[in-house]
Amino acid sequence: MKYIVNNKNRELTATKSMELLGLKRNTFYKLLKQYEA
Repeated sequence: MKYIVNNKNRELTATKSMELLGLKRNTFYKLLKQYEA
């Protein structure tokens, strides 16, 4: 979840985070939504 936290701080773009984590767009945003909840 480090990349998602950094993404919230705008240190990484969502696209770069997905690339680094090997996630597809849907999965990335699903995890982000769970993390924010």
